[in-house]
Amino acid sequence: NNKHILFGHPFPGSGGTTLRVDGTDYSNYGIEVNQIGQLVSGPSTSGDMNQTVWQAGDIRLTQTLQIVEGNSRLRDTLLMKYEILNTGAVSHETGLRIFLDTQLGANDGAPFQVPGLGFVVNERERLGADIPQFFLSFDQLANPAIQTQGTLIGAPSTVPDRVVWGNWGRMNNTLFDFTVAPQMSLLGDSAVGIYWNPATLAPGATRICAS
Repeated sequence: NNKHILFGHPFPGSGGTTLRVDGTDYSNYGIEVNQIGQLVSGPSTSGDMNQTVWQAGDIRLTQTLQIVEGNSRLRDTLLMKYEILNTGAVSHETGLRIFLDTQLGANDGAPFQVPGLGFVVNERERLGADIPQFFLSFDQLANPAIQTQGTLIGAPSTVPDRVVWGNWGRMNNTLFDFTVAPQMSLLGDSAVGIYWNPATLAPGATRICAS
């Protein structure tokens, strides 16, 4: 019903994507040090799908945003899919961070509920085997009127290596590396970081990161 679930709609800019290549970070938002190389094509929209392609040295990053069927069996879910292709002749270490600035309705400091953690109002993270299948976010914990679900495990998602529920201001001051401060409240301005750690990508190989 046209309710906000991310900050800034319809003019986003406080969240985005960081591509890490051999220790260098390329980002398309906020405090970017390097834009994601050269824009190859897009952003272009066809039906329920939007696609943008960047080239950073040997690495080509294709971002596909698409409305898909969710657990409700309704087309009410946004799939964020990234294809990382090594177009070069040598291997590269590549990683990815998706950074989402949550705002549910008028609440820019939306709290979360995470299986295994309960209600999350301070910074928290989950790594590896402890990453839950999903997490929830609310406009308020008592009698929420707006609720969203983020899916982390289960097709077409690819399991991330790390998920952070954090304070937006602190996370926005980083491009990739971030240290959680468990005493730090996120109720003033909350965000989510979804990470796929750097891994070796051979020449001609493709890595898929999706959530």
